[in-house]
Amino acid sequence: VLLMTVGTGDVFNEEATLLRPLELSIRQGEWDRVILLPSAVTQPAAESLRERLAGKSIELRPLPRPGAENDADACFLHYEGVLAGLVEEGARADGITIDFTRGTKAMSAALVLAAVARGIPRLRYITGERDQRGMVKPGTETISDLNALGATTRRDLRRAAEFLELGHFAAAVRLFPSREDPQFLLYPESLRPEIEAAVWLGRFWGAWDRFDYREAWELAGARPGVEVREWSRFFPDARQLDFLRGLAAGLRVDGGQRGAAVR
Repeated sequence: VLLMTVGTGDVFNEEATLLRPLELSIRQGEWDRVILLPSAVTQPAAESLRERLAGKSIELRPLPRPGAENDADACFLHYEGVLAGLVEEGARADGITIDFTRGTKAMSAALVLAAVARGIPRLRYITGERDQRGMVKPGTETISDLNALGATTRRDLRRAAEFLELGHFAAAVRLFPSREDPQFLLYPESLRPEIEAAVWLGRFWGAWDRFDYREAWELAGARPGVEVREWSRFFPDARQLDFLRGLAAGLRVDGGQRGAAVR
C-alpha cells in the first residue's frame, strides 16, 4: 500500500509541480492500493490524478475539514485512523510505504509521526535539483526511499522498558527477535546491544517470575556481554544471583520461610 499526502505545489504550474511527481511515485513500485491524502483544497487535484491513472486502485481519504492541513494534530488523528483501518484489514507494517513529499509541513510531519507510531519503517521522499525558491525543478525529480527502522526500534525499546517495569516480561520478549534470529541483523547496529539486553532481561525475569529458577540460572550464564547503561537498573545484582543459585539447586527452607524466599 502506498499512502501519499497531496498538497498544492506551485499553483501556477500544478501539472509539473504536483501531479507529475505524484504520478512518478505511483508508477515506481507495484502497489495493490494507493491512498491519496489531500486537504479539502487539494481534493480536486487528487481526483484529477485518480482519473488519469484509472487503471490503478486509487482511493481518496481527504482531511475532514478546510484548514486542517495546517493543524498537525488534526492531520495526525486522520492519518492514524487511515492506518488503523489498513491494519484491521490485514495490511502489514512492512508492506506500507509513506510518501510525505507533497503536502503542507503539518501534513508531512503528521504522516511520518503516524507511521512511526504504527511501526511503519518505509518512507519515501521525492527530491531533485532546486530552483532559487528552494522548490524541486520539474523534470529533475528522483525518488528516495528511506528507512525509519531506527525510529521505530527506539519506540519499541521504550515499550520494552515499560513492560519490564510493569512485570510484563513476556511482552518485552515478543517485541524483538533473539540474537540468533536472522531478523536481528536487520536492526541498526548501534541499537542491537539494547535489543539483546531487552530480550535477555524479559526471558530472565520471566523465568524467575514463573518460579523456573533452573532456567533463570541457565540464562544468567548467557548474560549479554555488553551491559548498556540505559538498561543497568534491570540487571540482577550479585546478591540476587547468589540467591538464585540456591533456588536453582533446590534450596531447602523451612515452611515458614518459603513466602519470604518467593518474594
